Amino acid sequence: MKVIGHKKQKELLKKMAGSGNIPHNLLFVGQEAVGKKKTAEEFFKLLNCDKSEACGECPSCRDIEAGRHSDLLIIEEDSEIKIDQVREIQKRLSLTGRSENSYKGVIIDRAHLLNSQAQACLLKTLEEPKGKTLIILVTEHPNILLDTILSRMWQVKFSPVESGMIKEALISMGADEDKAERITRISFSKPGLAVRFLNDDKFRKERTKKEKDLEELRKSCLGERFDYVKKLAKEKSEARETLKVWLSILRKEMIESEDEKAGEIKEALESIEKVLFLTSKTNVNLKLSLEEVVINL
Repeated sequence: MKVIGHKKQKELLKKMAGSGNIPHNLLFVGQEAVGKKKTAEEFFKLLNCDKSEACGECPSCRDIEAGRHSDLLIIEEDSEIKIDQVREIQKRLSLTGRSENSYKGVIIDRAHLLNSQAQACLLKTLEEPKGKTLIILVTEHPNILLDTILSRMWQVKFSPVESGMIKEALISMGADEDKAERITRISFSKPGLAVRFLNDDKFRKERTKKEKDLEELRKSCLGERFDYVKKLAKEKSEARETLKVWLSILRKEMIESEDEKAGEIKEALESIEKVLFLTSKTNVNLKLSLEEVVINL
């Protein structure tokens, strides 16, 4: 499985595949960009590979990698996932597979974005699995999912990846040692971020600017913070990306901080997490929400 880190999780999934004892419903839980979705894709490769090893070279593996495998539906949204998309899942799972041994499956990334109707609709599919089907929900907020959904999922937890593993992987992808070291340092133990930093210079520069913005804001007065919010609130998607960067920085700071400072950081973290959740599920007043965040920085 071509996944950076997560040795125990990969071994568990390989054991499942080897034994044929595979749950119909899996829940991959962990912070954003640590490798949950990548692992889900690699697991489908393993299950459908012509060589039974996720070779990456057979037609099935290549189709999954390219996002065109007829037996795998991947749902990725930055906002609400609606009931029509769950009905599409049900339709796809009812179709005949590419071959008699093929697994039909669905990966729902950011599954916490499923609205209440979509979750209720999905529950029926989870309760009545048929044949070689597999649904993997990927989320960093499992508490937002219905208890009845959680009770039907086999949960696999993912943690941030050791820095040395990320650096080694970047070097194997062509980065020199200095570049690999720099990218590893700013990726906050998240291999998904590290790989994107390596392959997307524009993304890396934009993220570096967001880090500097946070540094400057924490030194500024309240009026300057509110002026910054006015500009940031003009574009919801940009505001959310900025908050995600700040969230990563503050989480790292909290782990490394003294007890007294940790309390202050926790308050800022909670306000950011609250706004990220609200902006994904509701039409919240973005400017007011961001003002609450910058007050707590």
